[in-house]
Amino acid sequence: MFFKHLSQNPSTPTRGLLVPYLQYEAQLRRLSRKGEPGQDPWTIWYKNKYILALPKRQRPIEDELAIVPTLAGYQDSFKAFSHGVFQTLDWSNIVVAGSAALLPLLPHKSHLKVSTDKTVQSPAETYFQKTAKSSDIDLFFYGLYDDDTAMKRIREINATLRAIQGIDASLATSVRSKYAITLVSPRWPFRHVQILTGFDIDCSCVAFDGTHVYSNPRGLAAIATRTNTIDLTRRSPSYESRLIKYRYHDFEVFWPLLDRSRLRKRERMREQWEGRQPVNGLALLISSESTLRRFSNVGDPQLTPPSGYSNLLIPFGENMTAKRVRAHVDACNWRSKSKEYSFGALDEVIGKSNVTFITDDPGRQMIGSFCPLSPEDW
Repeated sequence: MFFKHLSQNPSTPTRGLLVPYLQYEAQLRRLSRKGEPGQDPWTIWYKNKYILALPKRQRPIEDELAIVPTLAGYQDSFKAFSHGVFQTLDWSNIVVAGSAALLPLLPHKSHLKVSTDKTVQSPAETYFQKTAKSSDIDLFFYGLYDDDTAMKRIREINATLRAIQGIDASLATSVRSKYAITLVSPRWPFRHVQILTGFDIDCSCVAFDGTHVYSNPRGLAAIATRTNTIDLTRRSPSYESRLIKYRYHDFEVFWPLLDRSRLRKRERMREQWEGRQPVNGLALLISSESTLRRFSNVGDPQLTPPSGYSNLLIPFGENMTAKRVRAHVDACNWRSKSKEYSFGALDEVIGKSNVTFITDDPGRQMIGSFCPLSPEDW
């Protein structure tokens, strides 16, 4: 290869052409010094680029299926995850996406033992209450080209879900923020349903339209390797927190630009994590590595981060009623000194100001809720 490079650049000094090859050789020598005898230096190099790495017992077994083998199996798992609230839904122009579409696609964790009582509920429902106890359900619209039609679909969805939940759709609680409308669960175990707008994390690139399951190359690669790759052009306000959330579902984080020799000592990281200094960006992920070792890392973290499309965390759990959610939202409005979040029946929250939808190219990810950074800033 070097001879070809040399012949194609006859006017460039040979020493100049040799520089990248010498740098490459020096890198190999440096990596080899750090490794064990006989160990591939590139294995060491790649290993150091992973964050929140999985312990051996949580890694997929070689040749094990990365997804459930049948569509029927997926549909059963989705029904268990959603507690059947979509059974009678008209799926026209909507998809469920993100973790609600992803988690039913994954085989159940072999290292996790969940005690079940079949006389109370299905084992699958118990499993998801253990592993995804704080996850909500994200809905996306497609193929709707005017806001009035989209609003009509929102009302239809609200009516269908509330009928299954056993409450009056005109009285049921909803929350509206800048980037999402949330149909608040009246009580546990029903999950909150958000109507949203793009994807930030690789493994969340999964969608279910009631009949088929879809993904893209980013999503498929993440599921096959159980790895989310950092892409700072897709960074949302809760990007790092959501990466941590998916680590609890056995997805590692990979960043090819990571240089661990530049990281502060773990003691300094721990000081930040304990509240002495604010933690964000890469520091949050690195700090979380030690936290995962100290605490259980099965299922959602206790405080699941808000969606990448909203800064508001709407709590969900066995003790959270709609009334308590309202008190939480009121407190958030008071702390922010602005009425950023509207709370009330669906027609109340959508009637306070016009609801608009992305209609140009949502796939670009350049919507207002994304906060890209350069690698150095991050």
